[in-house]
Amino acid sequence: MLEKCESDIQKLEYEIKSIQDYNSTIKKRKAEMKDSVQIIEEIIKDEAISDANLRLLVDKIIIFEKGKKLKIKIKLNAKFRKHKDCYDENCNLTESTFTT
Repeated sequence: MLEKCESDIQKLEYEIKSIQDYNSTIKKRKAEMKDSVQIIEEIIKDEAISDANLRLLVDKIIIFEKGKKLKIKIKLNAKFRKHKDCYDENCNLTESTFTT
């Protein structure tokens, strides 16, 4: 009986640690996403493109994690040729592709 209780305690301690690790990961990702949103807000504030025009052009902006990196996907309101630009950590263009 005592061994079972000790085993249960170890399992619960492991689960608590996993939840704490998961919670810290979520907080980190939220902070990273907040930074990305702030960058987009800065572009709008600088009036490189007005908020109204941006809303006409863009259907949705999706920020997600893939391969432990944050990705951004911008879905436009019109049919355009498919275009993909890839940048490295220093914001240097590494790849650019077009498809029809």
